[in-house]
Amino acid sequence: MLGYSWKIKADLPDFLKRSDWNRAVLTSVSSLAVVFWFWAVVNVIANKTPDMGAVTFFLALLSSTTLFHVRMRQRQLWAKSAVSICCGIVCANYIGGALIFDGVVLKVYAWFAASQWFLFCLWMALRPIDATGNISLEPMVTSSESDR
Repeated sequence: MLGYSWKIKADLPDFLKRSDWNRAVLTSVSSLAVVFWFWAVVNVIANKTPDMGAVTFFLALLSSTTLFHVRMRQRQLWAKSAVSICCGIVCANYIGGALIFDGVVLKVYAWFAASQWFLFCLWMALRPIDATGNISLEPMVTSSESDR
């Protein structure tokens, strides 16, 4: 099954193989982060209560924006790791909210949002850096697969 999934990966359209797909994921992360960061800041100001979203969404926004502009391989690896960690922190924040919210709608929203941020976290964590210093979409080949 694993070999079959790699074959499917190779048959993806070109636009999914290029860095455009990574750019789309980073655009999604930064777009969502800026909207929800603004919302969290407004809530902090209006309600005079702390909201971890003001911190976590800012970190996700900062790290994803940084990764757009980084070109050097070592710095890109650091920035990629930062995006993954920050998305994980946002995910944890949503899980915390899901555990303390009272309403069913808020719980469903928080669990759904946590799952999406977890997927962003995994996407960035599992992307290798290629020889040119870019985040690669190509699957990593293990030594047992390259012997075939």
